[in-house]
Amino acid sequence: MDYLEWGINYPALAIASFLSATILPGGSEVIFTAMVSKGYHPIPLIAVASVSNTLGSVVTYYMGRLGKEEWLSRYFGIKRRTIRRLEDYIRRYEAWLAFWAWLPWIGDAIAAALGFFRAPVIPAVVWMWVGKALRFTALWLMVRGVIAWW
Repeated sequence: MDYLEWGINYPALAIASFLSATILPGGSEVIFTAMVSKGYHPIPLIAVASVSNTLGSVVTYYMGRLGKEEWLSRYFGIKRRTIRRLEDYIRRYEAWLAFWAWLPWIGDAIAAALGFFRAPVIPAVVWMWVGKALRFTALWLMVRGVIAWW
């Protein structure tokens, strides 16, 4: 039996989207694509996926806030000069960087770095959501295009 018929469709999408934006693995794209192929309406799909994914990035952001500069030096061997340059870069481009938090692999690092260097929460969250909403919109358009072509 198809899991989408069990009534766990949107909660499953929300959980997978949330987890895939944290350091834990998640397969939001698989569930999202399955729901698109089943004909689910794009607005709730994109809304649930992007909001849940953004909330996962917010968790990662706050995990970054828990970090300490001496940990970067001691455990990762990053010099203080490099940390200062990174901080300057993040302060200069924080909103633009938050937009790119949707990227696989480096998106989590971006969210954590924004938290670590205390980027303002509201602009960071808004730009994370914008990037993630555009990503899921593009994914919806691609899947619908493949389905129409097939």
